[in-house]
Amino acid sequence: MIKNTQGRNSKMEESEDKLKKSFKTIGGIILKVAKAPVEFFASHRKAAYFWFAAFTASMTVFLFVMCHLRLAEKNRSSVVVMDEKGSYHIVPAVGTGQASKMIRHCAQLATVAALERESADLKNEELFGQLYRGSAVEYLKKYYEETRSEYERLGISQSVEIEKIQNETRGENIYAWVTGRLSRKGTGKDGEFNDSIQFEIVLHLIKNQNIKDNGGLPLVVKRCNLTTKKG
Repeated sequence: MIKNTQGRNSKMEESEDKLKKSFKTIGGIILKVAKAPVEFFASHRKAAYFWFAAFTASMTVFLFVMCHLRLAEKNRSSVVVMDEKGSYHIVPAVGTGQASKMIRHCAQLATVAALERESADLKNEELFGQLYRGSAVEYLKKYYEETRSEYERLGISQSVEIEKIQNETRGENIYAWVTGRLSRKGTGKDGEFNDSIQFEIVLHLIKNQNIKDNGGLPLVVKRCNLTTKKG
């Protein structure tokens, strides 16, 4: 019994010694970690470098975020509008209706550019080149080729009389529906004649990416569709 008791006591003492050593080791690590910042900041030079780097990094992040938010707000809340004199201005957006005058003006110019003709040629070729892009150009060129022989044979001079313009904005896409009459003068087998054709042209307008070098017009036509009816 005495031997067993002594053995147990020696084991307990060994365990206590190991536990004390562990506590000392952990305590030493904690003490070193706690002393590290103190020793670091005790050096004025190291502390100055640290705070300068921290300030520079925080200011860089702040400026980047502010510039990004400012640019996003500018793109989101500004539109091009036209005043009573026909000049364009960039103003804060109150609603899509604020830009309706500008949209209708561009739609009117696009209609005149596409449909006013002198014999087989366009009366406003320069304006047509400024306003029409991509598939809209291909579509209208096909229409001109299909009607060329009639216009050349009769020497038709055609002008546009717009009766109504409607527009709608869907995100970045703008649509305009223009209706009216095409007044035509020419010379047929029975002499000079005057007639008119009803028309509707649907314009898919987008922002002009080259506004400075392209006539100063804020919108161009990406796609279009034309329907005509005599009478």
